[in-house]
Amino acid sequence: MANCAQNAKEFIKQAFGPRIAIIASPDAEKACQKNNLSFVELLKPFCRPSTEGQIRDLQHQLYVVQNLLLHMSEPQPNPPPAVATKKLLDDVVARCHSPVELGPSIQVGDMRFNASTPWFEVYRKAFCENMRVSDHEFIRHYVACIFVVSTNHSNPIDEFTRMLQKQMTKMKEEKYPKYIPPNHVFFYRLLLHDVLDGNETRVQTLQNDLLTKYGPGHSHTLKINSRSAIDEYPAHVDPWSQYMIADHENDLMMESIDEGNEDDIGDLPGEPNGPPDLIKSITPVPSEAQLDKLIEKKDPLESESIKDPLTGDPLTEASDPLTKALRESSLTTTTNAGGAGVGETTMAGSRVERALKGERTSLRQSRSGAPSSALVYGQCLTLADHDRIRAFVNEFANRGWLPFVEKSIRTLSEQVNTRKGFQRTLFSVGKKWFGGGAKPSNQAGVSHYLPDSSEMQMRLLGDLAFLAQNYDVAYSSYHTCKRDFQTDHAWSYYAGALELAATALFMQTTPKRDPLNYFEESITVYLSPLKMHPFATRATLLATEYMKSKALYRDAAAAFIKLTGEDSDLKGGLLLEQAAHCFLRMSPSLVRKYAFHLILSGHRFSKAYQRRHALRMYGQALEVYQDKSWSLAEDHINLCLGHQSYTLKQLDDAEMAFRQLLSHKNSLQPTDIQKTLIKEFLFVFKQHLMSFDDDGDDDDLNAGSSSSVAATKKLPFLPLPRIMSQRTRVLLCGVDGEKKQLGFRLGDEPTDTLLSIGSGDGDESALADVRNVKAGMDAFDSIDSGCDMSLDDWKRLEEKAVRGKSGGLTRYAVQTCFDDATDNSGFPICVEGEKVLVELLLENSLQIRLFLGNVSLLWECKEAKQENEAESDESDNKISLQESCVVSEVLEEFVLPPSATKPLRLSLTPLRTGTVNVIGIVYNLKARGNDADDEDELERKSVLQKRHRSKSNVDRMLSIGVRGKQIVYCKGPRLNRDKKERSMMAYGPDYRLSLNVVSSTAQLRVTFSEFPDVLLCGEVKLVQLELSNCGSSTLENVRVASSCPKFFSFGSTFPLETDGYPWPLEKSSGKSKEDIGLSFRRQPIAPSNVWPCKLTLPDGKLIPGGSATLPMWIYGGDETGVHQLDLLFVYDVHRQENTPIKYRVLKHFSRLSVLSSLKVGVKMNRTLPERTTCGVDSLEEKLAFLSVENVYQSTKERSVFFQLLQLSALSRHQLCLGGVSGKIEDESVRVQPKETFLLGFRTSKRRQIDGEDERNGIVSNILFENHEIVASLSPCIDLFIHSPAGETFQDSSIDAVDGNTNSVSRLAPIELAPSQLGEMKASKKKEELDAGFIVLWRAVVCAADGTRQLFGQSSVLPSEVMEVNSAVIHVSLSHRHSIQHDFNRSRICFLPLTVHLQNTSNLNVNTILKLLPPADTRHKKSKADSSPDNLPNDCLTGNYTWVGSSVCHSVLIGQEETTVQTSACFTRPGVYDLSRMKVDVVTDGGDIVQFNVEKSYVTVENLVSH
Repeated sequence: MANCAQNAKEFIKQAFGPRIAIIASPDAEKACQKNNLSFVELLKPFCRPSTEGQIRDLQHQLYVVQNLLLHMSEPQPNPPPAVATKKLLDDVVARCHSPVELGPSIQVGDMRFNASTPWFEVYRKAFCENMRVSDHEFIRHYVACIFVVSTNHSNPIDEFTRMLQKQMTKMKEEKYPKYIPPNHVFFYRLLLHDVLDGNETRVQTLQNDLLTKYGPGHSHTLKINSRSAIDEYPAHVDPWSQYMIADHENDLMMESIDEGNEDDIGDLPGEPNGPPDLIKSITPVPSEAQLDKLIEKKDPLESESIKDPLTGDPLTEASDPLTKALRESSLTTTTNAGGAGVGETTMAGSRVERALKGERTSLRQSRSGAPSSALVYGQCLTLADHDRIRAFVNEFANRGWLPFVEKSIRTLSEQVNTRKGFQRTLFSVGKKWFGGGAKPSNQAGVSHYLPDSSEMQMRLLGDLAFLAQNYDVAYSSYHTCKRDFQTDHAWSYYAGALELAATALFMQTTPKRDPLNYFEESITVYLSPLKMHPFATRATLLATEYMKSKALYRDAAAAFIKLTGEDSDLKGGLLLEQAAHCFLRMSPSLVRKYAFHLILSGHRFSKAYQRRHALRMYGQALEVYQDKSWSLAEDHINLCLGHQSYTLKQLDDAEMAFRQLLSHKNSLQPTDIQKTLIKEFLFVFKQHLMSFDDDGDDDDLNAGSSSSVAATKKLPFLPLPRIMSQRTRVLLCGVDGEKKQLGFRLGDEPTDTLLSIGSGDGDESALADVRNVKAGMDAFDSIDSGCDMSLDDWKRLEEKAVRGKSGGLTRYAVQTCFDDATDNSGFPICVEGEKVLVELLLENSLQIRLFLGNVSLLWECKEAKQENEAESDESDNKISLQESCVVSEVLEEFVLPPSATKPLRLSLTPLRTGTVNVIGIVYNLKARGNDADDEDELERKSVLQKRHRSKSNVDRMLSIGVRGKQIVYCKGPRLNRDKKERSMMAYGPDYRLSLNVVSSTAQLRVTFSEFPDVLLCGEVKLVQLELSNCGSSTLENVRVASSCPKFFSFGSTFPLETDGYPWPLEKSSGKSKEDIGLSFRRQPIAPSNVWPCKLTLPDGKLIPGGSATLPMWIYGGDETGVHQLDLLFVYDVHRQENTPIKYRVLKHFSRLSVLSSLKVGVKMNRTLPERTTCGVDSLEEKLAFLSVENVYQSTKERSVFFQLLQLSALSRHQLCLGGVSGKIEDESVRVQPKETFLLGFRTSKRRQIDGEDERNGIVSNILFENHEIVASLSPCIDLFIHSPAGETFQDSSIDAVDGNTNSVSRLAPIELAPSQLGEMKASKKKEELDAGFIVLWRAVVCAADGTRQLFGQSSVLPSEVMEVNSAVIHVSLSHRHSIQHDFNRSRICFLPLTVHLQNTSNLNVNTILKLLPPADTRHKKSKADSSPDNLPNDCLTGNYTWVGSSVCHSVLIGQEETTVQTSACFTRPGVYDLSRMKVDVVTDGGDIVQFNVEKSYVTVENLVSH
C-alpha cells in the first residue's frame, strides 16, 4: 500500500480516540458566535492535548498516555442519514485529488511511480469518524460530557445542575446518542466567560463556587473574546479555516436533503441523476447547447427523447448500452435497505429531525449567510485566548478524564473478578462443553446483553483501557469476552472483540502473539454472516496497517481486494488503488498487476463520480501499458481517459487520448467499436475547436481553397489516416490543367469497336483504334503500369538523343519522378504554369472506411524576389499573395478502405517563380461519406428525414467532421560515410518536396491520332503525329529516341496516293490471269529514319501556339506477345533570363499486344541455266519457293483471312525476280484460316550496267493486285531494315560491298579433280545470299457485327539454300502429290514414282540408290524434323513399303542424267514422306559419300463409295 503521513499506531490512536459530548447553553453559543464559530468548532483545532498524561494500571504501574486525540462533538438526537455520510466521504475525497508531486516515489526499472495517496488518508479518517455507532461495542460511545454555560447566565450553577439532570434522563430513556453506562460517564463543567461583555468580579465568585461544589478536576473557567472584532490586530492567527470548509459544505448538503423529499435523495448536488453503477457511458453525452450547434432545427416532439450526440438518432437499448443507463438514470433511484453502515440508505430514515434542522438553520443565519470562504474566524480571540483554550483541554484530559478512567478501570476489574465465583465458573464450563465452541453460521446470531452483564462489563473494561492506551489490560479483556460471545453465538460482539483484540496486540510494545489470525477471522465474520460491510472495512484498514508494518504486501492486497464489493464504488476504487500499490511494493514488483488494478480502481472511481481520481488512475496505468504491445489494454485506457477528460472539460487531454486511441497501427477493436470511436473523436475534436472559437461552426469543413501554410496555420493536426512519408512521390508531369490519358489507355473520345479477336487460349483482346492519345508520362498510372524502363535506361536514351553517345551529362531532364529510390539531393525544377503531381500513400489501420473531404496539398510559396527579404508579420495581404502563387487541386471526397493503403494523388500548379515547399495535406475527416451506400447509413438517413423533414439538417448531422492537417516528413538516405555517421542516426537531405519554379518556356505536346494497344504480327498502322508548342517560347530540333525502333517509322510528309493503304503507291500495269505482274528498279536501299530520329518541322521550329502534323507508322513486329514501347522526345528551347533549361524531354510509354497472323518462309534451290529473264541473260539462276501460312486461330464467331498484295525483294547484289512457276486463277491470292499458300519463282543475277552505282540495290516486286507499293520508301524500307531479317540483310550486304565476294556462290559447273571427291564428306556450308523479301498483305476480319481491313508486311530471309559441296549429284522425285483410293474395296494402294539422278560434275561417278524401309515417325521427333519448313511428325503416317528392287547401281558420266522407276504401297490413308532413300557415291579410293534426297510428301485419301 502507499505511504501515509501517519504511521499505523498514530492512525489507530486517531481512529479510536475518546468521544466527548459537548452540551452548551444558548448564551455560551452566543459568546462564541462573535468569532463565527460554535463552541464545538472553537475547540476543534485544540482537541489534542499539548502535554502527556499519566495514569496507573491495575498493578499500580505508572505509564504515559501519548498523542491522545479527543473527539469533541455536539450530540445529535438521531444518527445522520447514510446519504449524508456518503456525500461527506465523496466530498473529502473529491477535494483531495491532486497527487503530491514532490512526495515519495518508487523506482521500478526505468519507471518511477508516486507512492503517496493523501486522498486515501482523508477517506479513512472521515470514514472512522463518521461510522454509525453500534451496540456491540463501547469504543465509539460517548465516554464524557462537558456542560458549557456562560457567565452571563443568571444562575450558572443551577444551570449546570439542570443540564446534568436532563442529560441523565436522556441517557436512560433515549437510545441515541449512545453513551457508556452512566456511572462510568465523566461529567465536566465549563464556565465560559466573555471578556468583552462579562463582569470579572462575578466571574471570580462563580469560579470559586464551582470549585467548591465540583472540585478542580471536574470544572474549569475559560475566558475568551479578549478583544473586539473591529480592533486592528495584525498578528491574527486562524487555525479554524481548514476545519470549517468541510463542515460548511456538509451543512449545505444536509439542508438540501432536509428540504427535499424522500424521492429526491438520489439527486445529489453536482451529480447526475441516478446511482453510480448505472452510468456506464461509452459515448460522452453532450450538452443541449452542443446539440443545438450540431442540429439547427429540432423537432419539439423529439426534445424529450435521448438521442445519439453525434447523429441525432434516438438511441435504443438494442443499439447502444448507453440508452438503458440514461433511461434508468432519469427514474427515481433507491438503494438497498439493510444493515447500518457507510453507503447504505434507508428511505424511511433519510430525513433529519426538525429540531436538528432548526438548530442548524439558526446557526447559519447567525453567520449572516456569508459563505465559509468569506468568513473570518476567531477575530475576537487573541493568542492568550488560544493558550487558555489549550490549557482547558490539557486540564480536562490530564486532570479530569484520565484519572476518572483510571478509577473506572479499577472498579470494573474488581467487579468482574468478584462476579467470577464458583457458580459462574461451573455455568461457563457447562456452556463450553455443551453449547460452546460453535463457529459462525450463514445466519447472524442475535444476542442482547444487559449493560450490567459480566460480558458487557468485560467489554467496557477493554474499551476504556484501549482508550486510555492500556493495551495489555485491553487485550486481556477482549480475549476473555470473545470466548463468551462465541459461546453465545453473538457474532457481532464476537467479531468486534476479535477486531479490538488484534488491534490491542498490534499496539503493544511486545505483543504476545500474531494478531493476523484475529483480524482475518473478524473480517470473515463481519462479511459472511453479518453483512456488516462498514465494520469489515474498518477491520481491513486496521489489518492492512499491521501487514504493511510487517511487509506482508501480498496478504494486504488480498485483504483490500476482498472488500471491493458493490456496496460502495468509492470504497472499491480506493481499496483497489491500495491493492495496486501493494503489488508494486512486492519483491519483485508486479508492475502489470499494479497497472491492472489501477484500471479497476479507475472504473470504480468513475462509477462513484470521482472523475479526477478516475482520470489519475487511468493515466498512471497508461505509463505501464503504453508501447508494450498490450494494444487492447492500451485502447481501453485511452478510451476511459478520453471520456473522463471530456467530462471534466479537459478537452486537450480528451483529444490526445482519442488521438492515441486511433493511432494504433494494427487495432484489434471490432468494427462497430471503431465506428463509435471515430465518431467520438470527431465530436470531442469539434468541441475542442469550438472552445477556442465561440463563433465556430461547420463552415470550415467546406473551405478547401485555402491550403497555404499562412491560411491554415490555426488548423489542428489530425491522427488519421497515417501518411507513409518515405513513400511519397513527386511527378513533374509538365501538362496544363486538362486531364490526360496515357500509353495505351483510352482517351477522352469514345471509340467504336468493330471486332474483338481472341487468342488461342480463350483470352480476348480488342482489335480497335484508340483515338486522341497524348504522349507523355504525366500520371502515376503510366509509371505503375509495369514499365521495364528504369531511370538509367531513360538516361541512356537522353544521352544518345542529346550528344549521340553515352555519358557527359550532369543533369538529366528525364528524371521527372522523385521517390524514395531516386537521388533527391537536388531540387526538382518545375516550370511556371505547369502541373506537379504529388502522391501520398495513406494507411488506414482501422477496420472501417475513412472519409476525407476537400483534400488539398498544404504548401508554402516564396517568390524569387522575396527570397532574400526578411519575413514580415502575417496579414490578409500576405495570405492573398500566397494564394495567388499556387493553384492547388481540391479533391471533394476520398474514401480509404478498411485496413488498407491507398495512394492519394493531388496536383498543384505554381504560377510564379521562386520556391514551393509541399508541407503536407489539409482535409476534412468525416464520420461518413457524401453518398453512403451501406444499409445502416441509408436506414438511419431515412428515419432522420422523416423526423426532421430537412435534408440539409440530416446531411449536417450525419457528416460530422473536422478540418485539420498532417505534415509530411521525408528524410534522405542514411549516412554511413565515417564512424561518426555510423554511430548515429544521420540522414542526408531529401528535397523531393522542395520545388524550384523557373519561368515559363517552350513545352512540347505530342498527340497520336490513333494509338493501338492490339495489333497483328506484322500489321502496319498509320498514325497522325501532332506536335504542338504549348509554351511561351520557340522550340526546335525535335529528336526521337527509342529502345525499340523496330516498332516505329516517322515520315516528313504524308504520301499523296495511298488508296487506303498505309504505304505510298505507284500505278502499275494490271496483271492478267495468265501471268503475274513484275517490276523492278535500281535505287538506294537505306532507311529513312536513323535513330535517334530527327523530325522534320515547318521552318525547322515551332513558335508558341504553333503545331505540325507528321506521319508515323506503328509496326506489329515479328514476334507475338506483349511488347513495351517507349519513345523519348528531346527538343531544344530558346533560353530566357534566369532559366537553366537548355532542352526538355517528353517521355512516352505504352504496351502493345501482338497476335499471330502469317508464317512466311522462303526456300531457295539451285536450278540449271535455261532462259533469260527481263531481257537479261541468267548467269546464275535459283529456284525460290514462298510459303505463306495463316496461323491465326480463328473461331466460329470470327475469322481472319489474308490477301497477298505484293512480294518485294531487296538486294544489293543485283538479285532480281524471274519467271514464276504456276498460275493464279483468281484475281487475288487468299490464304484462308489454317491454309498454306506456296509460290515458286526464279531468281537470277543481273549484269552490271556501266555507270550504275554498285552501292544501289535492286527492288523487284511481284504484284498480286493492280497497285504497286513503293517498298523503298518509308515505312516499308524502315520497318524492314530495323526488323531482325533486315539487320541480318544489312550485315551481309555490308560485307559484300566491302569485297567479301566469297560468300556468294556462282552457279557454274563444278570443276573437281578425282582426288577432291573424297573431301566432300561432311563438308557442308550454306550459301549466304544478300537478299531480303517483304510480303505485303491485307487481312480481312469477319465477324457477325461487321468486317475490318488491316494491312501489314512480313519480312523474311531465305531460310535454306542448296549446299555448294553437295551439288555433285542432284536427286529429285516425280510423282502425284495427292491420290484417292477406296480402302474398303481394296486394302492396298500403289503409287508409281520416278527418281531423277543427275551428275552435275565433269567426273564419272558410281552411284548406289538405296530405298530405305520407312519407320513410324508419329512418336519420334528429330532436331531436323522440327524446322519450320518441315511438316510436324505428328501429321505423318508410317507403315508403307517399296515395291520392286530396293538397291539400284549405276555409273554416271559427267553431266549425265538417269531415272529409276519404283512404286510405294500404302495400306491406309494419311500423309507420307517419300524421301526415305539415299544415294551413295563411291570414290576411286573406295570411300563412300552419302547424299540425301529433298523432302517430298504425298497425301492418300480414302474414297468413300456410295
